[in-house]
Amino acid sequence: MLGVLRKLIYNLLFRNAKEAKMKNKLWIVVILLSILYICSVKIIAEAQDDTSIEMPELVPLTEASENAKQVYMQLMQAIYLTYNKDLGTANKNLSKARHLYDKLVKQVPDSAFVWYKRGQLRRQMQDINGAEDDIRKALELNPSHTPATWQLAEILKDRASHSGGKYIRELFTTLKKVIELDPDHLNAHYRLADLAFGLDEYSTAEISYKALTRILPFEDHFHRRLGHIYYNMGRLQEAVDAYQRVVKIKSDDVEVLRILGRLNLNLDQPQEAIDTYQRVVRIKPDDIEALRALGHLYLTNDKFTDAQQSYQQLLGLVPNDIRGNLGLGLVYQELVQQAVRTENSTPSSEADDLATFIQHAETYLERAIMLAKEVINKSENVAQRTNYQKLVTDAQFALANIYIIFEKLEKAKETFAKLLVDDPDHIDAMYGYASVYQTLGEFDQAEIYLQKTLRLRPTHVYALNALGYLYAEQGRHLDKAEELIKRALEQSPDNGAFLDSLGWVFFKQGRFAESVTTLESANQHMPDNVEILMHLGDAYIKSGDPEKARHVWEQAQTIAPDNQEILERLKQ
Repeated sequence: MLGVLRKLIYNLLFRNAKEAKMKNKLWIVVILLSILYICSVKIIAEAQDDTSIEMPELVPLTEASENAKQVYMQLMQAIYLTYNKDLGTANKNLSKARHLYDKLVKQVPDSAFVWYKRGQLRRQMQDINGAEDDIRKALELNPSHTPATWQLAEILKDRASHSGGKYIRELFTTLKKVIELDPDHLNAHYRLADLAFGLDEYSTAEISYKALTRILPFEDHFHRRLGHIYYNMGRLQEAVDAYQRVVKIKSDDVEVLRILGRLNLNLDQPQEAIDTYQRVVRIKPDDIEALRALGHLYLTNDKFTDAQQSYQQLLGLVPNDIRGNLGLGLVYQELVQQAVRTENSTPSSEADDLATFIQHAETYLERAIMLAKEVINKSENVAQRTNYQKLVTDAQFALANIYIIFEKLEKAKETFAKLLVDDPDHIDAMYGYASVYQTLGEFDQAEIYLQKTLRLRPTHVYALNALGYLYAEQGRHLDKAEELIKRALEQSPDNGAFLDSLGWVFFKQGRFAESVTTLESANQHMPDNVEILMHLGDAYIKSGDPEKARHVWEQAQTIAPDNQEILERLKQ
């Protein structure tokens, strides 16, 4: 303080006169500060003179306090020796620490902490039996001693790993006790979570992994394990949520993305599955599973161009991939059927060429059948053989339908026959086989397989209608035919083809008025169907209305100008 004042006075005295005049008011401040300082010093001095300083009375040192002091000093020394990592003296230090702890457990036998520390040291010195005895003694003195409980868990872990799992259950219980004492004990949660996971104790594992995700939220392993647990417990949406958290932490984890894709498929979430597998392919363009899954997803969601691209990319990597060949064959089958439905038989380019589609479908489906049969013949795994037999069946069914579209009816019949040898109860193949026979005019065989179809599935609407129509065409079992077709119409009352069949039954029964009414209804539902128009014209003739007959036949002729049956009717 005095130094500051001296400096201030010096500056004021020795500055030039002009500056001093301008700041003469500072003298007043200087004087006031000086007075304040002198007064303060005086007051402090007087206060010190008046205050008597009393020394605290020393507490006399008793035998108990001396013992406590010695125990404390020994304990600190033992702890220091235990944690001294000097390689040159480490073993010697541990021996010294052991000697100190041996003395301490005699001096303070009721101290759980001392027993715990000696047990910890003995475990460090590979004296597992002694360590366990000390730790159990500590827990006997204090059952809530968390470090001792954890140390016991560590000992039990060591024992379990060398005894074929003998101590697993006790370890399990001990770890739960640690967490009960310390809910945020990271190592205990980690150990218990992994142990419970291995024991399929998913409820316990879930609790610990949840705790771990709370303690270490950015550790993907814990979220991954939670996803696995939820999957095994059938809680698929929670599994999806857990795996999505993994992906947020590790965005390029292809394995987890694949799992997410499968889960989305199981949850019937096709768009989410597509998005996930697309992400996999962006990260790993040659990922077989993702390409295969994308092809299947695109195919089942009528995205045929995308499916074609995915399967072609897959087969570029693995030409003999069975599912890839089957999938691409099915894509071309769908493209063929799409072209037929739109009646786009005039190709705008080679890619749109119906014949090309048919050829590709046949090629890939036949290859899929061949490759799958090779696996079946070589495999001794029943489940694998069953799985690949299903692929063969799917390919054969698709191939037979391609032959039908391409009017290779004999090959279609042959393919259906092979399919039914392997899978006698394949309902769609049975009906397809009957349809081929009916188209070929082999009505006896058609009747047999239609009846077999209905034995397998009495409500099969197409078989009901087909068998009823077959009877009507042959003019027999007309009452049965009527009953069959009406059963089909109960399920699909507005089906024009079924109404046509019933109208034709009425025609064969001589019930011409009912025939006209029913066939007119069929025509309303399918106005451009040539077969219905011809039947309706026949019914008009029998009902005495030739002009209406001529009108509908002429309408049919505009649709199918080269149809000889229509021309014959018009000539009449």
